[in-house]
Amino acid sequence: MYKLTFNTVLRYALVGGLFLIPFIPLYVAKGMFFPFIVGKNFAFRILVELLFGGWLILLWRDTRYRPRFSWILAAVTLFFSVTLLADLFGENLFRSFWSNFERMDGFVGYLHFFAYFLVISSVLHTEKLWTRFFQTTLGASVIIAIYSFFQLAGLVVINQGGARIDATLGNASYLGLYALFHIFIALILLMQEKKHAYLRWVYGALALLNFVVLFNTATRGAILGLMGGAVLAALLIVISEKQWTSLRKVSLGIIIIILLLVGILFAIRDTSFVINSDVLGRVASLTKVESVLKDQSNSRFRIWSMAWEGFKEHPVLGWGQENFPLLFSKYYDPRMYAQEPWFDRAHNVVLDKLVDGGVLGFLSYLSIFSAALYYLWRMQRNEKETFSIFEKSVFTGLLAAYFFQNLFIFDQFASYFLFFSILAYLHVRSINGEEIQRGRERTSFDPKDYIVITSIVLATIFLVYVVSINGIKANHLILKAMRPQTGGISKNLEYFKEALAYDHTVGIMETREQLATITSGLASAQSDREAKDAFFTLAKTEMHTQIEAQPNDVRYRLFLANLLTSFGALEDATTELEKGIALSPHKEQFYFLLGNVYLSFKQYDKAFATFNVPFENAPGNSHARQLVAAAAAYAGKDDVVDELLGSKDTENLLANPLFVNAYASRGMYRRVAEIWEKRIQYEDPNNPQFYVSLGAAYAAAGETGKAITAVRKAIEIAPQYEAQGEELIQRIRNGDL
Repeated sequence: MYKLTFNTVLRYALVGGLFLIPFIPLYVAKGMFFPFIVGKNFAFRILVELLFGGWLILLWRDTRYRPRFSWILAAVTLFFSVTLLADLFGENLFRSFWSNFERMDGFVGYLHFFAYFLVISSVLHTEKLWTRFFQTTLGASVIIAIYSFFQLAGLVVINQGGARIDATLGNASYLGLYALFHIFIALILLMQEKKHAYLRWVYGALALLNFVVLFNTATRGAILGLMGGAVLAALLIVISEKQWTSLRKVSLGIIIIILLLVGILFAIRDTSFVINSDVLGRVASLTKVESVLKDQSNSRFRIWSMAWEGFKEHPVLGWGQENFPLLFSKYYDPRMYAQEPWFDRAHNVVLDKLVDGGVLGFLSYLSIFSAALYYLWRMQRNEKETFSIFEKSVFTGLLAAYFFQNLFIFDQFASYFLFFSILAYLHVRSINGEEIQRGRERTSFDPKDYIVITSIVLATIFLVYVVSINGIKANHLILKAMRPQTGGISKNLEYFKEALAYDHTVGIMETREQLATITSGLASAQSDREAKDAFFTLAKTEMHTQIEAQPNDVRYRLFLANLLTSFGALEDATTELEKGIALSPHKEQFYFLLGNVYLSFKQYDKAFATFNVPFENAPGNSHARQLVAAAAAYAGKDDVVDELLGSKDTENLLANPLFVNAYASRGMYRRVAEIWEKRIQYEDPNNPQFYVSLGAAYAAAGETGKAITAVRKAIEIAPQYEAQGEELIQRIRNGDL
C-alpha cells in the first residue's frame, strides 16, 4: 500500500499550486483599481510566494528538487541580476522596485517570475507533468476563447470598446499574444502525441481555435509574429528534416499558403470587403507603406526616437525600470500633441530593455534567447537528440514570433507567465534527466527540521503580507476613496488618509495622483467648505512629498499646479509650472496652464507669448492655435486673431469660451453676439441657452430688439422656462443687463 509521507504531500501541493496558475488569466478583480491587471498579478504573486515557501521546505527535505544548472537558468539569473543593478543605480529605486497598479511590473514583479521559474523547473521534472501542464493551460485558453466568442456575439461587452475582442485580459493586444503562445503549444503537443490519434485532432482544433481568437483581436504585431514564426519554423523543418518526407511537404505547403495569403491580401487591400472589416482592414494596412508611416508617425516612431535619446544619456545600465516617463518628458516631441499625454513604455522590447537596463540589460535579455536556441540546436555526439527537428523548429518559431510582436508592445502578466513556462520547460528538457535521481531525501524529523520549517513558514507569511496583502488593502482603499460615499466627501477623505498610510508599497504614487485629481475637481463643487479645505491641505502636502521623492518627474508638478490653480493659489502654481517647463521644455500642457494663469493675472502679453511656444513647436496643434488666438483677443490683437483663425477655422472660435470672455472684457459685445450666432448656426440651433446668451450679448451691445427676439426664441424652444424668460425680457427693457 502506498504511504503518503510529508514530502509526498508537499510535492502534490506544489504541483497542484502550479497547475492553478494557468487559470489566473481568467480572473478579473472587478472590485479593484485596474481590475484586469491588479487582480491577476496579486493572485499570481500570492500563489508564487506560497509555492516558493513550500519549495524551500521541500528542498530542505529532499535535495533532488534543487535547481539544476543550465545556460538557460544562468541567462535568466543574469538578466534579473543586471536588472537589479540597473534599478539600484537608476533614477528612482522605489518606482523601479514597486512599479504601480497600472502595470504591476518593477523588480518585485520580476522577482516573482524568477521564483516561479525556479519552482516550476524544479518540481515539474518529468515529460508527463509538463504535458499535463500544457494541457491545462490549453484548457484555460478554451474558456477564454468561449468568452471571446460571447463578445463577438454581443452577449458580453468588449472592455476596450470597438470590435477587437479582449476577453478577460482587458486588452486586445494582450489577448493576441496569449493566443499566439497557445497556438504553438497546441502544435507542439500535437506532434509529441504518439499514442492517441484523437488527441492530435483535439490539439489541432485548439490551435485553430486560438488562431480564430488571435485573428479577431486584430493585433497586427501578433498576427505578423505568427506568420513569421510559422514560416521560420516551416523553413527550418524543410532544411533540417531528412527522414520524415511528409512533414517536409506539409511545411513547404505552409510556407506557400502563407505567402499566397499575404499576396491575396495585398491584391484586395483596397476592396470594400477588406476596408469594411475591422480586422482585415487593420491587417491590410500593413501592406501599405504610406499607411504604416502615417499611422506610426504620430506615436510609435516618435516614442522610439525619444527612447533612443534617453538610452544615449544612460547607455550602460539605463534608467532603471519604470523610469521611462522621465525621459519621455525630457525628450518629448511636441508633434505628439494629438496622442495620449503620457507614455510609460517605448512599446518596443529592444528600446525598453535599453532604457531600463542599458546595453548590459539588453544583452542579458538576449542571452535568454541565445541559451534557449543553443539547447534547441546543439549537436550531441553519440547521444540521442534532446529535441526532435519539429520541436526545435516550432520552439524557434515561437521565440521568434514572441520577440517580433514585442517590437510593438510590451510584456504583461499573461505573456510573462507563458514565456517563463516555456523557458522552464526547455531548461528541464536540456538538463540530464537522470540528475533528478541523485540527491538525499529526509524521511524523518529532528529538531532542526522543525526550526527550519517554522522559519520558512513565518517568513512566507510575512512576505505575503508585506508584498501582497498591503498592496491589496491600499488598492481597495483607493477605489473607495474615489467612489461617492453616503457619508459625503469627509468619508472619502478618511479613505484617502487610510490609503496614504501604505506609503511603502505599490500604489502610493497613484493614491496621490487620484487625491490631487479629485481635490482639483472639488474646488468648484458645491461641497462642505471645511472638508474641501481639508482635501486641499492633504493633497498639497502629499504632492509636495511626492515631488521631493521624485523631483524630476514633471507629471507631479503638473498635478500640483492644477491643484493650486483650482484653489486660486496662482503664484504658487506659476512657480511649479516654471519648474516643470525647465524639466520638460516642450510639453504643451505646462504652457497651456501657465498661459491661463497669466490670463487670470490679466497679463495678456505674457499669456500670448506663453501660448505661442507650443504653437510654434507644433503649428498643427489646433488647440494651441486656439489659445494663442484667444490671448490675442484679450490683448487687443484682433488682426492676429483673424490671421490665426479666419473663416475656415470657425469651429476653433466656437469651441473655446475664452473668446467670449475676451471680447466681453473689452466691451466688444457685438463680436460676442457674432460668436453666439455662429454657435447656433454650426453647433446646435435648438439650444435655448445659446439664445439666452445671444440675447444677453445683444442687450449689452444696446440692440434691445434683437435681444428680446433671441430670448423669445429660447422660450419657444423650451416653453417650461417661459416665466424666467419673460423676467429676463423685462430686465432687458429696463436696461438692467
